[in-house]
Amino acid sequence: MASSSAPIVVASATSVTPGGTVIPPGVRVTWSERADRLSLHVEIAEPEEVAVSSTDAGAVAIDADSDERRLEVRLQLFSQIDASKTRWTASG
Repeated sequence: MASSSAPIVVASATSVTPGGTVIPPGVRVTWSERADRLSLHVEIAEPEEVAVSSTDAGAVAIDADSDERRLEVRLQLFSQIDASKTRWTASG
């Protein structure tokens, strides 16, 4: 599969799509993929208390405090993943 990198959505109001994806206002999600790897980049201004979880069914949950509010990002991927092999880092 060819590598691609494109915004999934830049939300101006809470975006909810069928299947359970929720992206709050001001959060930008981009992704790239290879045959053996999927990389998600979630931009949140001044994130604090970041928590990330995922399931084998392809559900990804990201919770963080930003600008004195709690953000909950929910992504439902089209394919299954091996949640035991997922890694994440927070930087900023």
